[in-house]
Amino acid sequence: MRRALIIAALLLPARTAADDDEPTAADVSNAPLPGMESGRTDEGEHDSLLRDIGQGTPLAPRVAVELTMAPVRAGVWAYGRYQLVERWKRIFFNDAETYGLYPTAVLDSSYGLTVGARFVHRDLFGHREHLAFRAGTGGEFRARVDGGFRTGKLLGDSVQLSVRGDFERRPHDAFYGVGNATEDTVSYHRQELVRATTSLDVVAVDSLHVIAAGSLTDLAYGRSDDGPAIDTMYDPSLLTGWTGVRNLYG
Repeated sequence: MRRALIIAALLLPARTAADDDEPTAADVSNAPLPGMESGRTDEGEHDSLLRDIGQGTPLAPRVAVELTMAPVRAGVWAYGRYQLVERWKRIFFNDAETYGLYPTAVLDSSYGLTVGARFVHRDLFGHREHLAFRAGTGGEFRARVDGGFRTGKLLGDSVQLSVRGDFERRPHDAFYGVGNATEDTVSYHRQELVRATTSLDVVAVDSLHVIAAGSLTDLAYGRSDDGPAIDTMYDPSLLTGWTGVRNLYG
């Protein structure tokens, strides 16, 4: 019997003084959860106010970013969810997607909203000719009309002719003075632009292109009916180009 007790004692693991210090489940039942340690030895909510302030400080910029990005995220979501491009084409373009008429809108932070419409035909005579017209009003423009035509393959694979015309009537363009004027004054004037542009692209050898281009531009200026008119603050005779500018270049 004594020999059996000796063998059993040898088989049991040796117990050291450190084993007596190991915490039990009851010892750690009131310990803070991971991530909630405050490092304090006393009880209470003494630092809760400062902690709330620290956690709430980044809230304002985060909310600002979220609000700013919300329209972008909503647009991306709607773009993929409702297949907006395909729906747009079905509404405003023919089945072959060669021509269509659709509304346009441009928002400018200084002048506001410009609305209009655009017509495009990508195969006018069956040779990949491209015809486009656009018209709009509002914002920076009282009237804006432009259009262009490219011959595509109409003149062959080596020759392409392009013509374009622009008309702009801008009633309240800002003028901030001449030179390094220190006074913070702004006056306004109107501007009317008429421009015609043409270009001829000829493929000489392989990928070598010879391009001839020219443009005729006519600019006219006048006093604006909005805000301080430019001629009430400056002498029109000292304003270069006030009587109109016409140039031809190529």
